[in-house]
Amino acid sequence: MDGHDQALNDSYSSEETLQHLRIAAGLDIPTLARRACLSVAQIQQLECGQSSSFYSDAIRTQASRRVRAILKSIAQPH
Repeated sequence: MDGHDQALNDSYSSEETLQHLRIAAGLDIPTLARRACLSVAQIQQLECGQSSSFYSDAIRTQASRRVRAILKSIAQPH
């Protein structure tokens, strides 16, 4: 598997869990969107595996990682 295939595989597995992470963190989509500096539509698309609200796959992947980091930081005990 080359780097591009691995990145695609990572993003798909992330998409499958973003909604679960968001729900576990107790956040609704608008709140997460504000925290991640993204639109509600972009959060919805990340959760559904769509990408039309992003300029490129690289930006979409970066946004997905940022959202994931936010959700993990909320879920971790302080």
